[in-house]
Amino acid sequence: MAATSSDLPLSPTALTRFLDCEHRTHLDILERRGELGERRRPPDLELLSERGMRHEDAILQGFLDAGRDVVLLAGDRAEADDLARRTAAAMAEGREILHQACFLRDGWIGYPDFLVRVDAPSELGAWSYEVFDAKLSRHAEPRHIFQLVFYTDELARLQGVAPQKMHLLLGDGATASFRPEEFAAYAGRVRAAFLVRHAELCAPGAVPAYPYEVAACGFCHWWHVCDARRRRDDHVSLTAGVHRSQGLRLEAAGVHTLPALATLPVDRDVPRVPRTTVGTLRAQAGLQLRSRGLGRPLYELLEPAADRGLGRLPLPSAGDVHFDFEGDPNWGDDGLEYLFGTVFEQAGGPVYRALWATSRAEEKQAFETWIDWLGDRLRRYPDLHVFHYNAYETVALKRLVARHATREAEVDDLLRRRVFVDLYGITRQAIRAGTEGYGLKALEPVFGFQRDAELRGAIGSLRRWQAYGQDGDPSHLDGIAGYNEDDCLSTRALYAWLLERRPDVERVFGAPLAVLTAQEPRPRSDRALAQQARTDALRDRLLAGLPDDESGDDAAQRARRLAFHLAGYHRRESKPVWWALFARRERTLEELRDEDPEALSGLEVLGCEEVGRGSRVWTLRYPEQEFKLTPGKVDEPLAGREATLESVDEAARIVVVRRGPRHGTGAPLAIGPAGPYDTPAQTDALHRFAEGVADAGTDRPDPGLDLLLARSPRFAAGTPPLTDGPVDLERLKAQVRGLDRSVLVVQGPPGTGKTWTGARLAVDLLAHGRRVGIMATSHKAINNLVAAVDVAADEAGVDFRGWKKCAKDEDAYDSARVTSGKAGPPVEDGPVALTAATAWHWASADARRSVDVLLVDEAGQVSLADAIATTQAAGGVVLLGDPQQLAHVSQGTHPLGTGGSVLEHVLGDHDTIPPERGVLLAASWRMHPEVCGFISETMYDGRLVPVPGCEVQRVDSPGLSGHGLRLIEVEHEANRGRSPEEADRIASELELLLDGGTCVGRDGRRRPLTLDDVLVVAPYNLQVRCLKARLPEGARVGTVDRFQGQEAPVVLFSMASSSGEDVSRGMGFLFSRNRLNVAVSRAQALAVVVCSPALLGARCTTVQDMRLVTMLCRFADAAGRRV
Repeated sequence: MAATSSDLPLSPTALTRFLDCEHRTHLDILERRGELGERRRPPDLELLSERGMRHEDAILQGFLDAGRDVVLLAGDRAEADDLARRTAAAMAEGREILHQACFLRDGWIGYPDFLVRVDAPSELGAWSYEVFDAKLSRHAEPRHIFQLVFYTDELARLQGVAPQKMHLLLGDGATASFRPEEFAAYAGRVRAAFLVRHAELCAPGAVPAYPYEVAACGFCHWWHVCDARRRRDDHVSLTAGVHRSQGLRLEAAGVHTLPALATLPVDRDVPRVPRTTVGTLRAQAGLQLRSRGLGRPLYELLEPAADRGLGRLPLPSAGDVHFDFEGDPNWGDDGLEYLFGTVFEQAGGPVYRALWATSRAEEKQAFETWIDWLGDRLRRYPDLHVFHYNAYETVALKRLVARHATREAEVDDLLRRRVFVDLYGITRQAIRAGTEGYGLKALEPVFGFQRDAELRGAIGSLRRWQAYGQDGDPSHLDGIAGYNEDDCLSTRALYAWLLERRPDVERVFGAPLAVLTAQEPRPRSDRALAQQARTDALRDRLLAGLPDDESGDDAAQRARRLAFHLAGYHRRESKPVWWALFARRERTLEELRDEDPEALSGLEVLGCEEVGRGSRVWTLRYPEQEFKLTPGKVDEPLAGREATLESVDEAARIVVVRRGPRHGTGAPLAIGPAGPYDTPAQTDALHRFAEGVADAGTDRPDPGLDLLLARSPRFAAGTPPLTDGPVDLERLKAQVRGLDRSVLVVQGPPGTGKTWTGARLAVDLLAHGRRVGIMATSHKAINNLVAAVDVAADEAGVDFRGWKKCAKDEDAYDSARVTSGKAGPPVEDGPVALTAATAWHWASADARRSVDVLLVDEAGQVSLADAIATTQAAGGVVLLGDPQQLAHVSQGTHPLGTGGSVLEHVLGDHDTIPPERGVLLAASWRMHPEVCGFISETMYDGRLVPVPGCEVQRVDSPGLSGHGLRLIEVEHEANRGRSPEEADRIASELELLLDGGTCVGRDGRRRPLTLDDVLVVAPYNLQVRCLKARLPEGARVGTVDRFQGQEAPVVLFSMASSSGEDVSRGMGFLFSRNRLNVAVSRAQALAVVVCSPALLGARCTTVQDMRLVTMLCRFADAAGRRV
């Protein structure tokens, strides 16, 4: 544990505090000057600190009890200089374990909990050391990693060799190990930025960032200072609904205070904040201002929209339930819902009921008990509703369904019947309140609820739960239950108050309100009932007798558990799509526009014509917004009906929508994604596979079982074995021919000729009389490989008959050898040797054992479930793809990794396929060695190498010139998914490139650069549209997905977001290693990243986020800069 005394040098702890909040660092500096009073610590820190010390002591005692050689360096808490010298001396002596060592250098100090000797030589001798730090939490956090990296750097300095691993000893007894290189570039950059900013904050008159409230405030010893500052300043951030990015834009426009916002002229625009948003915030600030000094804050009724606000409020029922979860997000790997709290009416008054769960098994039992109780109550009171506040309760229930694979049909029925009523959404659409927030407790003064006086000042539920876990005192549970009961009663009081507002709304706005009515239970289809029965039977056969804790599974037990969960994969995948569709139907036009990144809202009619038999086609313009729609079926959320998106013109912001006569004649106001695809063939195939596991076990040859167990490929006698070395095509052909009811992975990194290789494998199989299947996730990918097969067949002089299965003309592929259609070619024309189709065909019972070898292209995007479902069609399977490029996207929550791609599953923790498990195409024919080197080291274990000739590739222009990596830093603020600043800079760079610029290809020939020689890539469609508006007509601009498989001399990648706080769609989306890999690896000569410099120091809230940002930092470290 790092020292915290304020008079010590800088430490990893000081760094993590700075990352949480710059203002906190400033206040720490002021304290050292004696300019602040005594620091106050919230009880959370004291409780966690005490528990953390006990955890560390227990680990130390365990080492001592085991008779380990432990050096207690901090027994007398010596001076830092002396302690650092004793640490170095103990390491030189080769002592086994050093407790509370000290590192002191260049104004930094750190106290690692344990240094443990390992058998790896160093300058010390035949040994070296790795750090093991004790942490109370059950999972690693970024602050822990910063400490580990600092300690690891110091170990490298003292022993002359960098440690291979660094470790955390976690609160649940587990040890988490990490590779330092996964984080070093980011940690070093953050540390350097911290030193610069710390020096600035130490200077007289330093002005720190304003103390906007952040997540870390609840754990900061200066929270009261900042809270007082905001109130003293009457800061604009006190306005409910003002996010930090909006606050910064308001301040840039001269609006610093809540009163200033409240009195902002109606005609005053705030740059980059929509006028409607400014109006909403102005009204909110005004209401808060007028509410000051009143015992009960004011509220205003909002004009109702159809089926929104109070129109979504049901009438009371004697069976109504008010529900609230208490959960611990840090329990185990996935958290624990430890209390199901319920208030319901009985004998004329409210009754509270608590269901507790202190283990995963108890959580499952409590979940089943609560759902069964609610189902019984619903049968007695068909008009009942379950009221809750905010979305956590329904999200947690869906998570529990996925986690425990139980009560799925019952929860589906409850959601479909709209039994759950979120009062938060209704309240936000119904009223504006003169409060600083719209949390339940913040609104209680408005609707007049008084909490139990004994509980108002009590410590929070989660902290009581943590204390219970420590000492087992049941009084902690009583306190939690009392607090939870108040939450349920508060929800009950809010519902009654909102119900009383309905007549006021009808009177004020002169229109009757709708009422949310109970939905009749929908009979389940015969197919759904049969599937449920099949799943229940599988559960009994596969899960009976397995350990309650899945971490105790042996290999056979894990296979049975995986097989069961895979059978439910497609069902789990479809649920979030339906849930999102129905949730979207409850949003307002404004919420769809501002908060939904997938839908289009605010559509303006430009024209309408009637076509066919009463169908209408609308031409519509949409306002600038993020969306994720492509031509095909869509949903109209405000109308609750289906339509077809015919086309999208992003440059003109125009869409064309068609709707049949039975779906109404009104113009669409908004469109969103439609429901999920139907997957009966895949589901049936996976059930057959799981039943096979239950019947015959896993100790038998089968390609599906090889995938399930990630087994090495099995070959017929005489087949050449796998080797670690350059790929020999003839040897690979023989291995594919020799597959013995097994699977071979051929991993193809960027530019290695995966499609070229796959086509020649297919032709070789055809030449040897084998029946070949081709599959991918899209018709475009399938057609691409079939076309390559045609070319390879021409070269080899091989003839064959092929069939591409498709239902639409635009998905067809036709040639002299291949015909397309929904049905196969006439049998009398001869046998079909090559069949190309999607998973829907290969998983069908009709396709069982229909080909000898199935080639699965773009396998990195194929789910494990779909891959196993389709193995039934073939004797052998070849997976062509790369999990390090565009990844499989899962919608659902899947247990035990069953939602991942097949290649992720097979490769496990490896970035490249191990030589004994498959084949790596390691020769890149595309990238200059400097580009390839970066990609190889960061993504492919250093195994990817460029072929000779790639080194001559270069670009020369008045602007960007040379080869390799470049970083262009563009300063901007508060951009989320669109940066005009980056678009302008890219337009300038493109103009310079085309101003007499030239490029040299692998053949050594120099030629002029053209518009087609530059790819401009962005992660967000908003930025793509922004770029298209500024670049010449015909420029190759698009998201990463569009350009996979393509290449160009120059690639410009615009990241668009201003900072980690501004990232749209999450850190995992923008900083995706796969996305950066695909973008950079399109480049033959120059790969250029254009971004805000703040992204390189983005604050990470998870360890995975740190890994992602590290990749960008490694690019920056390797790149030349252009300013």
